[in-house]
Formats: sequence, structure tokens, C-alpha cells
Amino acid sequence: MHRPDSSLRVKLNSCMRLKLKPYFNLNVVTLGRSNGLLDGMLDFCFDAQMLLLYKKLCRYYFEIAPAATVSYVNAYRDMWDDEGR
Repeated sequence: MHRPDSSLRVKLNSCMRLKLKPYFNLNVVTLGRSNGLLDGMLDFCFDAQMLLLYKKLCRYYFEIAPAATVSYVNAYRDMWDDEGR
């Protein structure tokens, strides 16, 4: 998969942080909103900062929908985790 240059990654991380900040501050993320955010973030989890945001949202989402969260963790592992290969 093609990895964007660092300036694009910085802009993307800033954008995602701004999108997520109100939800974590209020501790409110709906199921549909979480799915959409995680789907969009997964393609950029090669970036360490994006991966931290992805993990943070997964931890929060696990309290709401554990089975769905496990599928997102597995999707990350299938796409990006090289340790098991």
C-alpha cells in the first residue's frame, strides 16, 4: 500500500485529532460514528500517531461493542501487523 508523504500524514493526524477530541472529551461516540471513524483510520495505521488514535478509539469502543471492536483489531492485524508473519 502506498504511504503518503510526511506533510500529508501530519495534516491527516491533525484532522483526525480534531474530529475525535469532542467525542473523547464528552465520552460520547455512537456506534455508527465509531464504525465510520475506525474504517477511515485503518488505512493510515502505518503511521504511529494514527495508530495511537486508532487504539484509543478501539479501547473506548470496546466498552460499547466488544465483538465489533475485536473485528477492528483483527482488521488492523491483517493489514499492518508484520510480527506474526
